[in-house]
Amino acid sequence: MSSLQTVLYQSRATLLPDAEVIGGALDDILAGARARNASDRISGVLVYADGMFFQLLEGPADALQATMGRIAADRRHKGVRVLRHAPADARMFPDWPLACVSAANLRESVMGSGNGASMDLERLPADVFAPLLRAILTAPGVPNLATMLRSA
Repeated sequence: MSSLQTVLYQSRATLLPDAEVIGGALDDILAGARARNASDRISGVLVYADGMFFQLLEGPADALQATMGRIAADRRHKGVRVLRHAPADARMFPDWPLACVSAANLRESVMGSGNGASMDLERLPADVFAPLLRAILTAPGVPNLATMLRSA
């Protein structure tokens, strides 16, 4: 059995900038990834924001290596860049083969609505990303939590 690892990466999406196309592609990505992740003992969360994917995955090192190979070869991604790859003592997302959080709802949960602030996910430090998402996904009474999680 491999040791537990986490990988945080970002990539540029090659999806057309059409809401229906993006929504359909995300649904396809989630359905396939959830099934494979569950069988490979991988958990994590995906954020799609402004043409970028940000994904944190956790699981056995060999399964993560194979998964990252598939992601790098996937035509829906380009410029895959690993932001953090490290051993982990425990999973942060044990209940989610792949949760999906919308960037708009992430921004609203962190900064509130209507205040004109924006949040550049590319500039968010890698060591802050996972704890922030974990807090949002597990906080009681988070506004619009049901719409943030796109469940299978």
